[in-house]
Formats: sequence, structure tokens, C-alpha cells
Amino acid sequence: MISERQLAQKHSSFWRDTAPMGETFWRAQHAHILQKWEPIKTNAYRFSRAFINELAFVAFTNIVKAGENNNVLKAYVENGIETATAYISRFQNNLNTYQLTENDILEAMTLAGRLYDYFSSVGVMNDTILRPKFAGCGEIMAAEGDLIVGQTLYEIKAGNRPFRISDLRQVLTYCALNRLQPISTINEIALLNPRVGLLWTYNLDMCCLSIAGKSASELFDDIVDYVCQPRNYL
Repeated sequence: MISERQLAQKHSSFWRDTAPMGETFWRAQHAHILQKWEPIKTNAYRFSRAFINELAFVAFTNIVKAGENNNVLKAYVENGIETATAYISRFQNNLNTYQLTENDILEAMTLAGRLYDYFSSVGVMNDTILRPKFAGCGEIMAAEGDLIVGQTLYEIKAGNRPFRISDLRQVLTYCALNRLQPISTINEIALLNPRVGLLWTYNLDMCCLSIAGKSASELFDDIVDYVCQPRNYL
């Protein structure tokens, strides 16, 4: 079994065959990525940044669920430490020994605040699915996205880096799984990085046509067919 991230990152030959114009399309999209905020300056190690990122997202989602505003950010960040630790511990060892600093708390508050401010502006309170869960298929495991607002699927990337084509492929994989067992209508896809301040959005059908010369449904059928063939994972 593989994850959606492994499919996006490690199966380059499949993506080149299925979406041969993908890399050309993605290079052209660099000019259309918006700079929403200034990048956050941090001294945190990569190990701790992953935890800070998850803590910020936990705080943001809990604020939305509670119908609160960003005046209570610090309390939600501090209350989210246990949940974030449990989540990140699945991927990183010895996390329980890490001690959050005051700067870490402030950084998580900044990230959560940026998420809150942006999604408040697009109506997050009215029509949102937080952490949408997509059923697995064939050799690909069940997956959890970040959020769907209206008909837009958002993937939050909070690393200290620009967006990559593997991020686009990951989102398209979620869309393919959603086509099989729909949890929401998705007509637009988006990448958002509150750490470096970047935003990219695109119409889903136009994206699939641009990278594969196919409709979204045809491309998603190709993705599903691929993950349902176990020989591809030997």
C-alpha cells in the first residue's frame, strides 16, 4: 500500500505518461502564484517546524469549529499541543522530548492567524469541510486532506519552500479519490503556504485539460486505474 504523497512524489513515470504537459504547465504557473504575506523569519529547526505547522493547523481548525475569532489564538495554540503531538508522533520519533519555546508558540500563532484571516475572507464559517477524509482505492490508502471551502479543495503547505509539482499531484490524487466516493463537489484546487505567504488557485477542469489534454473525469479514471494495478508497486 502507498500513501497519496508517495504516489505524488515517487511515481514520476506514471505522471509523465498520464499528464505529459504537467511540468511545462507548472513552470508557467510560477508567474501566477500570489504573494499573500511576507515570509516568516524563523530560527526553528526543520524538525520543530513540522510540529509548529501542525500545531497552527490544529489551533485554526479548533477555532473554526468553536466559532471563535482570532483574539483567542494563544489559548487555542496552547490547548492544541497534545493533539498536534499525537498527530506528528506518527511520522517522527522522540517528539515527546521536544520542548516548545515561546518563539515557537508565537510562530504557531502567526501561522494560525494567517489561516484564519484568509479563510474568513472566503467564507470559511459558512461552507467548510475540515480535514476531509477520502476513501482509499486499490493500492492507495485512505487519505486526509486539509479543507474544502465551498467547491475549492485547499492543500496547506507550511514548509519553508515554494510549491512543487508533487503538491499539485497530491491534490489531484485527492480529487480522484473524491470522484470514486464523493464527499463534496470540487471544481477548484488551491495551494496555500502561510509560512512563506504563497497562494495558488486554479479551475480543476482547466488544470486537467492543460496537463493531460483530458477532462478531469478522464484523468481521475487514469489515476484510479493505475492504483488498482498492484504490479505497478513491485
